[in-house]
Amino acid sequence: CLLICEQCKKILENINKADENDLRFLNSSVWSEIPIVKALSLYILNKIKGRYSWADELMETAYIDEETEKLLDEIKF
Repeated sequence: CLLICEQCKKILENINKADENDLRFLNSSVWSEIPIVKALSLYILNKIKGRYSWADELMETAYIDEETEKLLDEIKF
């Protein structure tokens, strides 16, 4: 479970309509030491794959450990 603000909830519910700058927080959240934060960041990056070069590069450099992989499989949004 992850608590998010109303603005983040709106972005997540409409990822395809989100402005590129609305998603820049992923540059830091993908490196979070909190597993669910990292997993959700990777989930979002996967959803926007191909739209922004910075997101593609970030996805390529992100480290996905076994725990994060399990969480990614469980995310339902």
